[in-house]
Amino acid sequence: MAWIEDGRASLRRLKRAPGFASAAVLMLALGIAFSVCMFSVVRGVLLGALPYSDSAALVSVDVAPPGRDDNRGQLTPAEAVALAEATTAGRAPFRGFGYYNWGGITLFDAQHPRESSVAIVSDGFFPTLGLKPELGRWFTPEEHVPKSGTVVLSHAEWQRLLGGRADAIGQTIDSSEGRLRVVGVMPAAFAYPAPSVGAWLPRRAYDASRPSYAHARFVFGVGRLASAEADPTAPLAAIAAEVRRDRNLPDDGWRLATSTLLEDLVGYVEGPLWGAFALALLVLLIACANVAILFDARQLARAGEVALVHALGASPGRIRRSAVFELGGLALAGAALGTVLAGSGLDLLRRFASDSLPRVAQVTLDPGVLLFAIALALATPLLVIAAGALRRRAQVPAVAPGRGVIGGDSRMRRLVPGFALALSTVSLVVASALGMSLWRLAQVEPGFRSTDVRALQLFRAAPAADWPVFARELRDRLAAVPGVLEVAQTSAAPLSNNGSMNVDLQVAGRAEPEPFQAALRRVDGGYAPLLGIPIRAGRGISTDEPPTGERVAVINETLARRVFGTSAAVGQVLGLPLGQGDRIPYRVVGVMGDIRNNGLRADPAPEILVSAAQDPWASMTFLVRTAGDMPGLDRQLAEQVWAIDPRQAVTRQFALREDLDAQLASIRFFAATTGAFALAAQLLGLFGIYAVTTLQQRRRVREFGLRLALGARPATLGATMLREGLLVVAAGTGFGVLGAMAALPLVAAQTFGIDGQVHWPMLVGVAGIALGALAALAVPVLRAARTDPMVSLRAVD
Repeated sequence: MAWIEDGRASLRRLKRAPGFASAAVLMLALGIAFSVCMFSVVRGVLLGALPYSDSAALVSVDVAPPGRDDNRGQLTPAEAVALAEATTAGRAPFRGFGYYNWGGITLFDAQHPRESSVAIVSDGFFPTLGLKPELGRWFTPEEHVPKSGTVVLSHAEWQRLLGGRADAIGQTIDSSEGRLRVVGVMPAAFAYPAPSVGAWLPRRAYDASRPSYAHARFVFGVGRLASAEADPTAPLAAIAAEVRRDRNLPDDGWRLATSTLLEDLVGYVEGPLWGAFALALLVLLIACANVAILFDARQLARAGEVALVHALGASPGRIRRSAVFELGGLALAGAALGTVLAGSGLDLLRRFASDSLPRVAQVTLDPGVLLFAIALALATPLLVIAAGALRRRAQVPAVAPGRGVIGGDSRMRRLVPGFALALSTVSLVVASALGMSLWRLAQVEPGFRSTDVRALQLFRAAPAADWPVFARELRDRLAAVPGVLEVAQTSAAPLSNNGSMNVDLQVAGRAEPEPFQAALRRVDGGYAPLLGIPIRAGRGISTDEPPTGERVAVINETLARRVFGTSAAVGQVLGLPLGQGDRIPYRVVGVMGDIRNNGLRADPAPEILVSAAQDPWASMTFLVRTAGDMPGLDRQLAEQVWAIDPRQAVTRQFALREDLDAQLASIRFFAATTGAFALAAQLLGLFGIYAVTTLQQRRRVREFGLRLALGARPATLGATMLREGLLVVAAGTGFGVLGAMAALPLVAAQTFGIDGQVHWPMLVGVAGIALGALAALAVPVLRAARTDPMVSLRAVD
């Protein structure tokens, strides 16, 4: 058959041109590898379904500030209970609703106890999500009582704690909550609210009469919408108004809000991931444009051969079909190599993105991704043809001199690298914006010392009277460890929410509470000095605050400005909801500098420090500053805990620097990814401008020879080539800047500190392209300037 023979002939021609074939395959493989790799990420993180039935109906339920959807907070217990009751009564927009809060238990299954993160869940939690247990069952309504003694294990904890035993149901485990009977094991796919959850405990009903439960926000809600089309805003507003009326609370403008469960998990990376995927596709388009240029040059070099084949009877259609077969062979080879490269790249990407991307375990080279690679292989010849502007009329080089089978006329050949440079400019500007954002974020001062400071976090499962006694003894033991310079206690380390809580406050003499909440930490006298937090007015918390004396507090500058303006804050009295009855008065004894406890991107938020001696808490974090790196320090610190109580687990040990670096993880990932794409795009784009300018220079050798013979200066020829090349560069860069302006909003969630200053990444992108283009044009321009008139006059076009 003619088609088969044409295919074989195309392969033979490619074998005779290994340089051309290798260059084309490598460029296509690079573009396809980037595209397949990023499609795997988008598919796994953004498009992969959650492991629940009708997962699109599942929503997170929280509260949003007035007029905004960012900086959302958790529910109060009163709101959570009201939502659950309204769902049961059919007044809520959900057909299922559950709530949970975080906790931890100590497990005694080895030489030393260990801490396991748990979610303490309401009776509606598991039914709302709907994923059945791998073994056993969920909690029954009767088990949602104090000390029910039951537990549901995660798949990972089942494997670790019980060795994956098939008879796990009914087994008991020794824990800080007493003997817990295993009633269920959830499948590995169930990782809600986070993969770190080792077990779920039943939550007894909140005592709605406790005043503090009307204020403290620490409850997370999850609901299953009754109707995907219905707007839940009105019924949620009615429930919130009901809670305010029952609790005699003011309307502070915060509202109950929902977001899809998937959006809640990946919303902050959705735009940047689509942007990175678009940049990967840009690399592929540039590669296709370059292959079009190479293919056109190859067709021009084979002009005599093609003319002979045409003269021997081959139709223009068959010649064109043969060219498409060559492109198809190159595309298939490029797709195969690109898929192999993508598979290797995904392993590196998963390790690199483990701390910066949610659901990264879902990123795999699955059949859907392979189908995408095949689709790219099939589409690539069409992309190359489109980039080269395949002529509509069947002509061959011998009949139409100066025209290529794929490339069209010289004007079209110049447009191809211009298109590539436009795409390169887009990728370079976006990468510059992310790189600049990463640099600026790294320069943000967190407000506290992090060098040579390690944290030891634990939760004390003992009566409240034991908490201050244990804390004092452990602080003294830690201070005696060789090499330790300072020790301080806090309920939550900087940048950590574990042990911190948000409370509202009311200034003595004012009729209403303030319309916002402040983060509250319990600290001792060493907290501010160890972290280098300055005291701006008054004094700090003292380690010797009398437990039964007047309660004292230190507030940060942000809170002082917001509540007291230019008036003095020291000496004011704040009412805080930290007891079982009315608000407890706390006298402000000092104002400290601001800390960015909500992250480097966020402005400092209102914060209150109270004395750990006056308000002991089960959550304890001990900060230890050393003279430098001390190998084995974590083990020495943990041994001091076990020396006091062999059954006390350590929840986490970490360096404060680690949490600061984690603030950069997401933007570092996107900056590195887009930077790699931008580098590849720029190299491919510059190769295109070099290739087409070289092609033009070689095609015009005879013209240049005639001009030299007629008295033209060699430098004039070089200037002509440079001017024509720079026109293409200017046009491509200009369109690239317009494209970059449209692309930057896609990565806005990851940029930082460049609002109103996008001219800097634009300048970097344009300068990078311009300098690279000058280097790419240098060789063909010098060749044109050094044209030998005698050689050119003998040249045949």
